[in-house]
Amino acid sequence: MTALLLNTTARLRRRADHHRRCDCDRDTLETPWKAEMCQILHARNRVEKRVLLDEFFNTHESEIARVLKRAQHISRLDYHDKDLVLSYFGDALMRMLETRWRAKSGPGTSSVFNYSRNLPTILEAETRYWIRVVS
Repeated sequence: MTALLLNTTARLRRRADHHRRCDCDRDTLETPWKAEMCQILHARNRVEKRVLLDEFFNTHESEIARVLKRAQHISRLDYHDKDLVLSYFGDALMRMLETRWRAKSGPGTSSVFNYSRNLPTILEAETRYWIRVVS
């Protein structure tokens, strides 16, 4: 009974991490990076979005480093090109936020974002795509 109560409390806390106008599918609420990206997508202005992005990078630095390392390895970039991969990751993240995950007809998020389950893998693939396009 206690485990069920703790599990329910954790789920409510996860839900509270999302924006109050969140449309995310309930099954995806606990996926990595989802709550932070939801907050960023619902940000009112560029300043708020920038602050939330900085918090995201600081909070998930080690996880982002793993994504960058995999993208760098799969793309066969030299190990000295860490800054280059981070730049491509930033480009990929901004493109996903602005064109694929933001709602096309008004504020909020798109259905693509609402049903996404593995944002780190999506961003890794998008980063590798940008490396291929530019290289």
